[in-house]
Amino acid sequence: MTGEQRFCVYRLAVRTGFRSNELRNLKRASFDLAGTDPAVTIDAASAKNGKAATLPLRSDTASELAAFLGTKMPAAAVFSMPRLKNVVVLLRGDLAAAGLPYRRASPCSYYPQGDSNPCRRREKPVS
Repeated sequence: MTGEQRFCVYRLAVRTGFRSNELRNLKRASFDLAGTDPAVTIDAASAKNGKAATLPLRSDTASELAAFLGTKMPAAAVFSMPRLKNVVVLLRGDLAAAGLPYRRASPCSYYPQGDSNPCRRREKPVS
């Protein structure tokens, strides 16, 4: 993937929450970037939950995508994504190049590490 493709795929992933396979299956026709309400639609066959979804896009994201998509045909794949295992390698390499740590997300990683963290192992009271 080119640097421009990676920039667009990371931006879209962060702004929509789409997973790797969902991003891989996007076509030019998945995007409605004209008008005042830009959006992207993921089809049911590509969605993890099996349901089609249309998500709004911020105007700055829509304008960047419009420039990136340019003259692609409606049925053309938007991103030339590598296999899933290679996506992880690519992501880790890009994070390292940017000086950012790779952190595997889990529900527990969103809580502070104090007593309010429900994932924190609690000591049994001594009786």
